[in-house]
This record gives sequence, structure tokens and C-alpha cells, in this order.
Amino acid sequence: MAPLSIGSQTGGSVIRPASYCGVVGYKPTYGLISRNGVLRTSYALDHMGLFGRTVEDVALLAKVLIKKDHHDPATIYYSAENILEETKKGPAYEPKFIFYKSDYWKIIDKKSRESFEYFIKSFKNIEVFDTPSYFKDIHKYHQIIHETDLANNFAMYYKKYKAKLSKYMQTAIAKGNKYSAKEYAEAIDFKKRSYESYQEVFEDYHGVLSPSSPGVAPKGLKSTGTAEFNKVWSYLGTPCISLPLLEGENNLPLGVQLIGDRYDDHRFLGVANWLEKECNN
Repeated sequence: MAPLSIGSQTGGSVIRPASYCGVVGYKPTYGLISRNGVLRTSYALDHMGLFGRTVEDVALLAKVLIKKDHHDPATIYYSAENILEETKKGPAYEPKFIFYKSDYWKIIDKKSRESFEYFIKSFKNIEVFDTPSYFKDIHKYHQIIHETDLANNFAMYYKKYKAKLSKYMQTAIAKGNKYSAKEYAEAIDFKKRSYESYQEVFEDYHGVLSPSSPGVAPKGLKSTGTAEFNKVWSYLGTPCISLPLLEGENNLPLGVQLIGDRYDDHRFLGVANWLEKECNN
């Protein structure tokens, strides 16, 4: 209905809908696009993201939106002037990828799993690994930060209009009010340690691949599915993109998620563009 749009992601709210709708969804590195004017849920986890038809489309929008904004202290000075050119140019040589079969691989429906396995086998430059053990802790720490920040940012609504909030919000805020300062500090500190471990991947590989979502869009309006394939990257603040490369149940769209290294968005989008074109040829 629109050639380009923006959205926000705290867990997986850019990558997952992009997968369901068969479009490209790009969440840049944390701090590249201002969140000024957006309803805050978590200062540490909220990202702005972009939707478009192709990788080059989202690169064009990123070029305009990536800039320092003094109204959002998390933003940094980062030159995006050449981001579209770098995206079009792509990698200097054929990239190598890791595909993480996470602990959540078992929740993917059968048809979607077959699509991913076919995709992996189609490339000689994809190596499959189990996810690192510390990813389990990331899911726990993401939840602590998210729920504590929700409790802080929605305190007034919770106090005055609790009954009008969804059951999910009521539960998350109640849990957020119970975490200790020590638990929150640990969750923030673990970011640095886990990112240092994750960063070593880029000594040998151009990117990490994983499912964008646990399957195709769920039926009905009760649920938007789980964000378990996305939370790690929102926590680490790394760039990620959902590419509409596969089909799952009922021939509905299914995204492949590519994840890069922080502040390497130019090169990352070039690799994403290469992958998109390689699969569409």
C-alpha cells in the first residue's frame, strides 16, 4: 500500500512483520535513527526500523533518516551519505555466512523448516552452527530490561488506567516492578560481554543468518507470533534485515534474517543486497 514505511522494534516488531508481509524490513544499528517522538517502551532496546520492497529501497530511506539528534541521546554521528552506493556495490568477494539453528528451531512449522533447510543447502558458503550458549542468558536479560523499562515508562498509565491496559502489559509491568536494581544492572552489563563474544564471528564471516519468524503469519488477531528469533539482536543492538526469500505454509511469505556487526551498516546492506539478488536470479 506504500512504497516505504517506518516502524519500531524492541523485540522483533520490524523483522517479524516484514517476514509475514513478504517485504524487506531493516533494523539499523542501535543509535543510528532517532526515536524522538516515538512512544518509549525501553531506552536501551527501542530501535527505529524501515520497510521497503528491496534492500536498495530501505538503504535510500536510511540515507535520509540516519543522523545525530540531540533529542535522542542514544544517537551518534554516523555518515550515511554513501550508504546507497555501498549497498549497490555489494561485497568485494563472495560472502560467507553462519546459519544459527537456535534452541527455538523446534517451534518452526514443518513446511517453513523445509524451506529454510532447502535455502541452507542451496549455498555452499553457509555453515550451520548451534547457537552460542550465552544466547540463553540474553533472552532472560532482554526480558528484565524490557519489563523494568515498561514499568518505568508506563507507571502513570498503570497507576491511573490499569484496567484499560492489555493483560500482557499489566503482567509485564507488574513483573517489571519486582526486579531489583542489581538484576537490571547485570542485564545491562551482560550486553558488553556478550557482544564482545558475538563480534568474533566477523573475523571469518560476513553475517549471521537465522529465521526472521517461527513461520508464516499466524491466523487471526490473537497473536503476532513469538519474537524469539529477534530478541538477541535487539538486545545486542546489531543491524538486522528480513529478506522475503522463502515461502512457508499455504505459499505465504517467509523471511530470512541476516544479522551484521554494529556500525557496519554500509557493508552489511551491501551483503544483504548481494543475497537478495543471488536468490532472485
